[in-house]
Amino acid sequence: MYKNKNYLQQKYIKEKLSCGKIAKELNVNPETIRLYLIRFRMKRRNLSESHKGLLIGKNNPAYGKVGKLSHTWKENPKYRRQGYDNARRKMERHLGRKLKTEEHVHHIDENVFNNKINNLKVLHKLEHIKITLHKKGLHYGNKFKGHRKETITKAKIVKEYFNRGLIQVRIAEIMNMTPEGISYLKNLKI
Repeated sequence: MYKNKNYLQQKYIKEKLSCGKIAKELNVNPETIRLYLIRFRMKRRNLSESHKGLLIGKNNPAYGKVGKLSHTWKENPKYRRQGYDNARRKMERHLGRKLKTEEHVHHIDENVFNNKINNLKVLHKLEHIKITLHKKGLHYGNKFKGHRKETITKAKIVKEYFNRGLIQVRIAEIMNMTPEGISYLKNLKI
């Protein structure tokens, strides 16, 4: 169906469905729909046009939610960045001063919700990074578990492209690599 120009015009232009919604309907990758829109030379909507009217009034997930029900309520764990901000505030109160930007609060037992003062420690950000990487079995410096830093960076980029719904062949074109190389980076354990 997505190979039919009239079908895509109906769904994308008249019904104003997104590439993702059309792809879900047809059980294909959203990147496939996007490529066919380009092939048929259809004018693509920018992000503000595609989201226009979707989160207004009762369509907005935060509509009518106040206080504890609101997603921006200060005690909401998701809003608190999993306890990190709370720990920082608690340490500032304990020390009686604001923490500097380069000062991080380290959770000794690695439980970000355990904000007891005896579990918190103020560290310089580089020292905090070293401790965190060491606990994950990585080394601070140029090498991470035997992989070169550039390979790690490329692997992260490839994984991000896959998360965005791009297909392997397209990622290979973008990164000027072979599909086999992309497959290797995708499966690389970081």
